[in-house]
Amino acid sequence: MNYLSKIIVVAGALALAACDSSDNDPPPVNLPAATTVVQILHASPDAPAVDVAVDGEEVLSDVDYKDASGWVTLDSGTYSIDVQAILPGGNLSVLGADLTFEDDTINTVVALNDVQNIEPVVLTQPGTPVSAGAARVWVLHAAANVQELVGGPVDVYVTVPGAELAGAAPLGSFNFKETLPADGPTELTAGDYQIRVGVGTPGDENFLLAFDSGTVTLADGADLVIAAVPNTTRGDSPVSLVVLDSNGAGEILNDGTPAALRVVHASNNTPAVDVFADGAALIEGLAFPNFAPVDGPTEVPAGTYSVAVAPAGDGVEAAAIGPADLEFTAGTTTDVIAVGRLGGTEGTIEELTVTLADDDLRQIPLFAKVRIIHASVTAASLDPDTVDIYVTAPDTDISDESVAPTLVNVPYLANTGYLAVAGGTYDITVTVSGSRTPAIGPLEDVPLEDGGIYTFIARDALPEAAATDLGVIVINDTPIP
Repeated sequence: MNYLSKIIVVAGALALAACDSSDNDPPPVNLPAATTVVQILHASPDAPAVDVAVDGEEVLSDVDYKDASGWVTLDSGTYSIDVQAILPGGNLSVLGADLTFEDDTINTVVALNDVQNIEPVVLTQPGTPVSAGAARVWVLHAAANVQELVGGPVDVYVTVPGAELAGAAPLGSFNFKETLPADGPTELTAGDYQIRVGVGTPGDENFLLAFDSGTVTLADGADLVIAAVPNTTRGDSPVSLVVLDSNGAGEILNDGTPAALRVVHASNNTPAVDVFADGAALIEGLAFPNFAPVDGPTEVPAGTYSVAVAPAGDGVEAAAIGPADLEFTAGTTTDVIAVGRLGGTEGTIEELTVTLADDDLRQIPLFAKVRIIHASVTAASLDPDTVDIYVTAPDTDISDESVAPTLVNVPYLANTGYLAVAGGTYDITVTVSGSRTPAIGPLEDVPLEDGGIYTFIARDALPEAAATDLGVIVINDTPIP
């Protein structure tokens, strides 16, 4: 029985039993089971994606941070909820609880706090319709980092857009795991609002504005739970808002949250380059096989930029790549990777162009995150034109047929996404697909730390090396403690 996918209906016919029935016996009656609505949100900022089981049956899979289910309908009653972290060696139960859901209620189950202290908070409200012309809102403080930062409650202001906070009354104050209002959701007239979170008295010198939503629209009939969760994207705000409705979750970032980017030079016959955004130099003198900035992606205002890559010192007019419009979304981090070869034929693997890779810099202390990007034209020119990748224990002999590749048939410009790898020391080897002869590596005794974030970009040979002497660009995004 799939508890989170359908309404359970009791369809048995109830009849009075008698030794001799008559035409006056009552007809059978079909009685529906009493039901309740449940929604589950992953709000633990350093926990991996999770699977969720109800009474031992998996009902949600691969739910990542700030993701939520839609509303699902259950028979009312008590259920055993098991949240399992997805780890390299198999799932690990990180939260288990028996929860009771009453008739005709809407229940939001939030798994919050850090992964070592993950716990459930259940918000229960009557399953009544929202009034016409209104939106129903309930706000949860799910950001343990803010509680630690300010050592006490924060105030939430919900105003018309642009209203001054000085002299304004907050919707209320709350601590970690508390809600506003404390006794259940409130209705607001549907329309445009601005949600702000602050500490102290607005207008005072020491007032701290921790979050500003900018203008948001509360639609007529919307039934929303808004969770303030730790911000794991860009910008200075310690929180973002996860907004849950009947369909799932969306995120509101602090107004003015920047984007960030990094440029990688992965074209081995292209000289040092300057990178321009809207005609202004963003990166200067970047040579193969380097990346910049070396100390982490640079933040820029979110938006669409005209990006061009030109030989160093020649100006944007001499662009070898672009100009092309590239959009950088608030809160995202993007690697702009120059690939191919100078003079390469357009439409072939040798075309000099850029490929984009979205970074995920959220740390998971339970394992390392490892990403591999194939940017070697030489490897892609071979037959077959894909590669196999081995991530093995040190000194493993990959010529042994019992050693299986970690990834197979990886095409040119493929991005593996972040793979969960148990912390330790590894050899990394790339071969032409089906071959056991290394084309790149082995990179020996590569240390991967739990909580680490690593990118390996397969590249062509250095200009002074043999064409088959391929290599790897290594980017370590693990934050410095």
